[in-house]
Amino acid sequence: MGQRQISTISIKGNDSISFKTTDLSPSYPGSTRLDIPQKSNFTFGSGSPLCPTNNCKQELIDAFYSASQDLPSVQGTLKIENKTTSTPDVIKYSMIPFAGNFQSTGVEENRKTGHSIIIFNGDFALGGASIISAMTSPEFKYNVTGTFDNATKVLTLGGKRSTP
Repeated sequence: MGQRQISTISIKGNDSISFKTTDLSPSYPGSTRLDIPQKSNFTFGSGSPLCPTNNCKQELIDAFYSASQDLPSVQGTLKIENKTTSTPDVIKYSMIPFAGNFQSTGVEENRKTGHSIIIFNGDFALGGASIISAMTSPEFKYNVTGTFDNATKVLTLGGKRSTP
């Protein structure tokens, strides 16, 4: 089985990540596990070694958000075009596991409707042989803040890289 390797690159410039997705749907009725649509995209800063120009084809595989009010989390696999190894005839993709474990830092609730938005922060990690190794020994780690709107099911997060 072939192994994918992403070169270690020192942090320089704007190595950041952001993400916003809508239309999250429960994995099954009553579930707090919400599936993230496959066509959702990350946006990378100009200093990112993954896709600094933000013109890489990408999609998410088996991605979901766990909507726990205290300890929300996200995980899945990012399928992203590798501009370095692709050719004019063949698009080559890297499969990059990701995971984020967050701590809720606040809740905003609309007094009239009761709709709430969870505010969180924590580590978002990319890379490794699996989703588990993405959290324990990631190739890229970002310190992020984010929100989840319980009414509209909109998830956003963003932050700067915290490890080389």
